[in-house]
Amino acid sequence: MGAGSALGAAGELGFVSVVEDGVAGVDGLRGAERAAVSPDGKHVYVTGFSDNALAAFSRNPSTGRLSFVDLWRDGVDGVDGLAAPQGVVVSPDGKQVYAASFADDALVTFARNPTSGRLTFVEQVKDGVGGVDGLNGANSVAVAPDGKHVYATGGSDDAVAAFARNPANGRLSFLGARKDGVGGVNGLDGAAGIVVAPNGKQVYVAATDEDALSTFSRNPTTGQLGFVTALRDGFGGVDGLDGPEFLAIPPDGEQVYATGFLDDSVSTFSRNPTTGRLGFLGLVKDGVGGVDGLDAAFGIAASADGKHVYAAGISDNAIVAFARDPSGGGLTPVDLLKDGVDGVDGLGGARGVIVSPDGKHVYATSGSDNAVATFARDLTAPPVTILLGATIRPRKGIARFRFTAADDLDPSDALTFRCALDDQKPAACSSPKTLRNLEPGRHRFEVRAQDSFGNLDATAEAKSFRIKR
Repeated sequence: MGAGSALGAAGELGFVSVVEDGVAGVDGLRGAERAAVSPDGKHVYVTGFSDNALAAFSRNPSTGRLSFVDLWRDGVDGVDGLAAPQGVVVSPDGKQVYAASFADDALVTFARNPTSGRLTFVEQVKDGVGGVDGLNGANSVAVAPDGKHVYATGGSDDAVAAFARNPANGRLSFLGARKDGVGGVNGLDGAAGIVVAPNGKQVYVAATDEDALSTFSRNPTTGQLGFVTALRDGFGGVDGLDGPEFLAIPPDGEQVYATGFLDDSVSTFSRNPTTGRLGFLGLVKDGVGGVDGLDAAFGIAASADGKHVYAAGISDNAIVAFARDPSGGGLTPVDLLKDGVDGVDGLGGARGVIVSPDGKHVYATSGSDNAVATFARDLTAPPVTILLGATIRPRKGIARFRFTAADDLDPSDALTFRCALDDQKPAACSSPKTLRNLEPGRHRFEVRAQDSFGNLDATAEAKSFRIKR
């Protein structure tokens, strides 16, 4: 396993593998756009924009590696509505997969086999058919956490469409559409990314042509949306929303993160869980403060543990990992992975990014490489070993210890150590560690290792010894 190129040192993600269209039987990934992982973590589904297809992969929960299962192509075997698909999502109960078709102006429903991951075409709901509206240039799709409703953006309609979902068969019933400039709604020009808040109370939409982020209240019973407000780039101190594409909300729902395609940035907004209103907190921008990899920022995702946020930079052919401050939501870059650097592959024109439900792996889609790349997240701390042959000079009050540690992703020179003697506060140290002027009696030396992402070994390696008078 090769480590990604990091900001200063080896970092938080390690490249695992890549699946590419036309290689080893893989199909349906031309113009790989976005991906979704099933709630049980068993399967990953990817839209192939140029293939007019939806591809399914089984996922190895240990390694994260993907194995091609099958694909479903527009116009083949009864499948309809998959021309130039973009957004894809799996229902919370894992029973259905929904895909948004840009060219067909449609939302397609598939039934999912939870064992094999295979899909069965159920239906398409199409803009202008059967009273459906708001799906012209369908872009993104999201399912409410309670599974009752499905929401999709229509970029050419400047709209967000709402549907009731039948939990048994996944079929959708049109509820209505909120359009830019109609009924007091604004901030939906070029509607793109969409997310539903974890508590299900609000829906947020990024509008690329209006440089805006709009907030809607959601009625959990009817599924209807009520316009709350819209924030715009350059107004009220808001920055980073020039061409916003996609949004992410961590599980605690405290913040909303937005990529700015033309700003090469990720903006952070505080979120009021009751009203849903957002407040601009700040941004990280490509080329500023050591940040790299956000040129043409596009896809974004938050980890299930809320510790990290990942963003894709199309023009940088990169994925950037940020550590997230759980209290304030601020982002700190901790890792940068670029296509063709340190063995990383499959990030040419990186677009979508997702994190597995178990938090072990990150997947990125590549529109230029026609691929999906797999990365392992570093979640474990490196264990320490105190080497044999410690030097103890009991009558001189001196003790010297040598120690080492090994990590699953970081090389040894990227690890740091914290040492403590008896009840002293742990402090940074290195091997060998020499203790001088020790008082007579029994002592205990402890050492812990920490990797480059901050994973600190919970259990210290310890050695007890005696100093004589």
